[in-house]
Amino acid sequence: MALIGYSAGLQSWPPEEWQIGWLRDIANEARAGRALLVATHTQQGYTERLPRGKAFCSTARVLRMATGWPLNRAGPLDAPVVTSEGALYVYSYASADIDASARAAQLVRVVPELRARHLGPWFAEQGRLKPAARSLVPLGLLGFAAFILASPPRT
Repeated sequence: MALIGYSAGLQSWPPEEWQIGWLRDIANEARAGRALLVATHTQQGYTERLPRGKAFCSTARVLRMATGWPLNRAGPLDAPVVTSEGALYVYSYASADIDASARAAQLVRVVPELRARHLGPWFAEQGRLKPAARSLVPLGLLGFAAFILASPPRT
């Protein structure tokens, strides 16, 4: 399995274990090299300070909880801070606390760059990518707005 994700936001505030556990499981599989997980986040934390009933867990916090990493440093769009282990990568981008342009950059620029950098090479290295699997459709997954979810063909 390979997952490239750029946003979280359907986890409650505070989040419940079941809302984070599935991503933690994928992160552990990626650490062991059995999956690829590439995730990004900005420093937007305003979501956790919204009124009761409207607040939700920030992407950075979701990734901290799923990976166990502090993720307390971030870099600009051209030089994010990258934390990695095995096939688990988290790209940390600087932003304001509320920053629509940083969020848009995640979708328009960052995800396509990371897809090109990680997805094809990982499947090729694993010998898992067949020509028919090259056309991947964006979709969402359990509160993690995943831009690419692909399972290797079963043989």
